[in-house]
Amino acid sequence: TIPAAEVLDVDEHMAPTHRRGVEGTDWDWRGGRLVGATQTDNAYTALPEGTWEVSLRGGQGNRAVVMSSDVPWVQAYTADELSRPGVAIEPMTCPPNAFNSGEDLISLKVGQTHSFTYRLHEED
Repeated sequence: TIPAAEVLDVDEHMAPTHRRGVEGTDWDWRGGRLVGATQTDNAYTALPEGTWEVSLRGGQGNRAVVMSSDVPWVQAYTADELSRPGVAIEPMTCPPNAFNSGEDLISLKVGQTHSFTYRLHEED
């Protein structure tokens, strides 16, 4: 599950093009579903306010790995170019190409800091 309502589309060079709603698409992970043959290397946003969770469930015992964070973006990657040895989930403070687009970019002055938290845990 990924509780994001929007996905950042990319072109054939993996450059971000535009955001769109995930409703009714292969990029809608909100209700939980099998990864199966779905491929993604996309950033997702429009996440719930506050702390949200992404969960990966499956395998023996049907246990889940859960990541929680409060940042506005999450990247999901199914590693299909690598024969899918796993799935990667990455919390992000801004989308790809933010240095050029400025979207959600956090600019720090000398001496300023910024931090965010994320948590990984296992769940039955």
